[in-house]
Amino acid sequence: MPQQDDFTVWSSMLDGRFAIKVIWTAPYHGELTISDGATVLYREPVSLSYNAQFGPDVDDVRSWQESAIAFFDRLQQP
Repeated sequence: MPQQDDFTVWSSMLDGRFAIKVIWTAPYHGELTISDGATVLYREPVSLSYNAQFGPDVDDVRSWQESAIAFFDRLQQP
């Protein structure tokens, strides 16, 4: 489990503009958000293997990246 004062499990930036972040919300559960500045564009509940006690699991990160890619792919469609 992340430290009490910081519930961020994983974060990344895309194009220096979009913040992608997973926060710990409960044991084995988190929330992925994609933001543009202060505006949250997307929110999705996610699971956290091993309760993220030792950081994010590689498969979890891959899943979160795929969710973010799917979100941005939907934005690109006409």
